[in-house]
Amino acid sequence: MNVVMLRSVPVPPDPKPLKEAKVIKKLGNTVRVISWNREGEKKTREINGIDIDNFSLRASYGSGVKNLIKMLLWQLFLIYRLSFAKFDVVHSFDLDTALPAYIVSRIKRKKIVYEVLDAFYISRKLPNSLRGIAKKLEEFIANHSDAFIIVDDRRKKQLSVKKNPYILYNTVEDIYPLNCRFKRRKENLASYVGVLHEDRGIRQIIEVARRMPSWEFWIAGYGPLETFVRESANRIRNMTFFGKVPYETALNIEGCSDVIMAVYDPDVASNKFSSPNKLYEATMLGVPLVVSKGTGIDEIVNQNEIGLSVNYSDVEELIKALENIKKCKERFGKNARKVYLEKFSWDKFENTLTNIYATLK
Repeated sequence: MNVVMLRSVPVPPDPKPLKEAKVIKKLGNTVRVISWNREGEKKTREINGIDIDNFSLRASYGSGVKNLIKMLLWQLFLIYRLSFAKFDVVHSFDLDTALPAYIVSRIKRKKIVYEVLDAFYISRKLPNSLRGIAKKLEEFIANHSDAFIIVDDRRKKQLSVKKNPYILYNTVEDIYPLNCRFKRRKENLASYVGVLHEDRGIRQIIEVARRMPSWEFWIAGYGPLETFVRESANRIRNMTFFGKVPYETALNIEGCSDVIMAVYDPDVASNKFSSPNKLYEATMLGVPLVVSKGTGIDEIVNQNEIGLSVNYSDVEELIKALENIKKCKERFGKNARKVYLEKFSWDKFENTLTNIYATLK
């Protein structure tokens, strides 16, 4: 089968489509990814036999309706590309690619896979008048798709969908043990790799770095706070900012760490059901996590004893958590690997995706 995957952020560095494309290609299918490169890069490339086709239009992240015109252009671009593309299955990630995928797939009588990473009506900055419309549209496409995927069981609460979803965790291929290829300067190292948004605890992490000179802090990623993080790294001697990095580098940064931080704001609705890559990366790497209370993953972290949870805005509590994890690092790390092997293994991921695509033939 010919499969086209659609994602509204740059691929790479976003890892999700490429992870799935690798498995789908392994099944004997041809895979192409269409992504929106918001830095305006026009690179069309091939990665491990998978074509990446970029929509190159500069746009900010997390701007909501301020990006409306550019979002409409993205929709038109997808309709145009899909109308002339030869495909048997279109695999759409989130609502900002789903409407063109649904329209064209139905006109051409092809299959559609709809995968919700984050419920659109919750995770995007929308006027209240549009949230209800977005929710109903998302539920309609989910119910009328040929396969509906969510990234963990808790997401069922976000959408009222009759169709039974497949659960496909945001897991990562097992490369444990990983040899650190970066030079550490201090005995203790904490890291954050991801989108640099206000709700990701970036300012708290930087304040902790300023107040804990005995620790080293590595941050990598891109987003609205990129300039702030870069300027902070220039001032704080025990902090390093890598900028936007390839996924392999991101994993190496995390694998070098003693602690991975995923301190998200629980007052942001989408964070209450967070299922970040960092959870699966940390368990695969055997590295403890620090997460925010009230974000869903705190229950996984606490129940399995793979790290500690803190109140989002409490810098003192975050400092104490890092010091406490240092004392229990080996135990937390072993527990993390156990959770990965028993719940989040790559084999389970491959089997689920294989079963999904077997139903589409």
